[in-house]
Amino acid sequence: MEDPFRLTEKGEFMRKKFEPVLRFFRRLAKAMKSVCRFGRKQKAGPFAAGASTRVCRFFMGLWKSWNTARKAGLVQQLAVLVRRKKEAALAWVRSRVDHVTPEEGTALRAALLRQGAMLLLMVSVTVGSVGTVMAATHVATITCDGAESLIEMTSPETDRILLKAGIQTGPDDLVSRSDDPEHAGDVLITVKMARNVDVESDGTSKTVTAHYGDTVSDVLCAAGVSMDADDLVTPCASELVKPDTKIQVTRMVQVTVAADGCKVATTVKEGSVLDAVRQAGVALGTEDTLNVDENKVVDAGMEISVSRVTYNEVTETRSVPYQTVTKKDSTLAAGKTKVETAGKNGTAQVVVRQKLVEGQVTETQDVSSTVVTKPVDQVVRLGTKRSAVASVGSDGTVVDENGNTVRYKKVLTGKCSCYTGGGWTSTGAKAAFGRVAVNPNVIPYGTKLYICSPDGKLVYGYAVAADTGGAAMRGIIIADLYYDTYQECTKIGTRTMSVYVL
Repeated sequence: MEDPFRLTEKGEFMRKKFEPVLRFFRRLAKAMKSVCRFGRKQKAGPFAAGASTRVCRFFMGLWKSWNTARKAGLVQQLAVLVRRKKEAALAWVRSRVDHVTPEEGTALRAALLRQGAMLLLMVSVTVGSVGTVMAATHVATITCDGAESLIEMTSPETDRILLKAGIQTGPDDLVSRSDDPEHAGDVLITVKMARNVDVESDGTSKTVTAHYGDTVSDVLCAAGVSMDADDLVTPCASELVKPDTKIQVTRMVQVTVAADGCKVATTVKEGSVLDAVRQAGVALGTEDTLNVDENKVVDAGMEISVSRVTYNEVTETRSVPYQTVTKKDSTLAAGKTKVETAGKNGTAQVVVRQKLVEGQVTETQDVSSTVVTKPVDQVVRLGTKRSAVASVGSDGTVVDENGNTVRYKKVLTGKCSCYTGGGWTSTGAKAAFGRVAVNPNVIPYGTKLYICSPDGKLVYGYAVAADTGGAAMRGIIIADLYYDTYQECTKIGTRTMSVYVL
C-alpha cells in the first residue's frame, strides 16, 4: 500500500488523488453546457433550465479555480510544506522511540499530538489559501454578435479578456460591460461588430456603418433617408442587417393616366413615363403616342395621356389631268398659239392608307392607283414665223417734220429697207417716192402712213401703201421704202423705223 505521506516535489500525490475527481466534474460541466447550449433544457421547463445553468456554472468555476491554483503554484507549495513537516515529524519520532521509557510514553504521545495538531493547522492554512484563490477566480460571459462564450478572467481589463477569447475589435465596434447580477465578481461583456451597409436612394449611393442587431430602419435613419407612407424599401424595414446587406429605397409617385376614354389616378414607382404607364396597367401599341416624352422622369401630379394610333385603307376616284403637247408651226407668226386638239381629263381608282389618332385622320398615303379612263392630251400649235414688227403701239399723236401734230391709229416699229428702179406698183400706180411696198395682210393697200426713225432723226415722211414687198411678205421687214436714186437708198440701207398708221 502506498504511503500517503510520500510526496514528490511537484505534488504527484495531490494530482493523483484530486485530478480524477476534477476530471469527472469537468466532463459533467461540459455535458451540462452542451445541454444548455443546444436547447435541450427547454423540454424540462424554465425552472429546470435555470437550475442546469447554475450547476454548469458551479462545476466550470470549480474546474477553473483548480487550474488557477495549480498554475499559481499553490498546490506545489502545499505538497512541499506537507513533505517537510512529515519528514521532521518522522525524524523526531524515531529519535524518541529508540530510547523511550514507560514514564516518558505519556509525554511522547502528548508531544506527537501537539506536532500532529500543528501539521493539521499548517495544512488547513494552505488549503484555505487555495480556497481563497479559487474564490477569487471569476468568469466573463462574452456575447459577440449573439454568440455566447465563457472565459476565465485572468485580468480585469476588458481588452485582455476579449483577446483571450480570440475576439479582435475595431474602432467602429461597440463594446459594453456590466456586472453579472447572479454571480458576484463575474462580468457580462457584449460585443457588436461593425459592418458597412450600402444604401441606394434618390439616385445616390451611400455607405453607412451599422452594428449587429441594427435593423434596416435603423440604417435608413442613420443615413438621413426619410420615407413616405407609399415608398418601398428592400429588404423589409424590420429586417436585421448583415455584412452583405444592400438597402434600396424606391420612391412612389402619384400620377394620372388617361387612356381609352378613362382617366385613372394611380401610384407608381419612380422612373420613366413609359414605366409609369406600364405600371398603371395600360398596354401600349407600337404606334401609340404619349403627350410627354416616354423617357422623362415622372413627377408627382403628372398627367399622362395615351393616344391610340390606328390605320385604315379607303378607295377614292380621282381625276387624271391631261398633258399639253406643243407643236411648232412655221405658218403662224412667232409667239402665236392655236389649239389643235382639246385636252380631256381621265379617271383613276386610288387606294389610300389613312393614319388615325384617336379616330381623327392626321396623315394619308397613296398605296396603289389604277387608271380607269385615260386622259386625252391637248395639242397646241406654236407659231415660229419670223415677223419684222418689233413692237406695236396703240393710237396716239406724233409731231411730223414740219411741227404738225398728227394723230395715228397704231404704230409698228421694225426693220425697213429701200428700193429704186421705177416701174409700176401692185396697185397699178407708177413707182415713186412716197409709195412703199408692204404686206397687204398687215397693212392694207391705200393706207396712209408716216415713217421716221424711233428717235425722229431720220424722216421718210408721209407715204401710201401702194406696192407688195417680197421681204415684207416673208416677215423680214415692215415696209420697203422707194427712193428715186440709188445713192439715196445706200444712205439709208436697212434700219429700224417706226411706221405710223394714220
